[in-house]
Amino acid sequence: MALAGRASGWLAEALRNIGREHITTDRLRPLGRRLQPKDKKQLLQDLRYVPAWMRPFFRDLASDENTTTS
Repeated sequence: MALAGRASGWLAEALRNIGREHITTDRLRPLGRRLQPKDKKQLLQDLRYVPAWMRPFFRDLASDENTTTS
């Protein structure tokens, strides 16, 4: 409930649906493109609410270099 209505919430749900073993850079890229700068900041603040296995993905998506289009 702590993540309801936030980008962190839909991202956690997306990662859960994809499944830890199926998450790739290609699957993360479109998710990262949807994040605004304020959402990226919120991802880092919400790390405590997500499972430990999701935290590296949240950190990766919060960094600007991994969400640019190529």
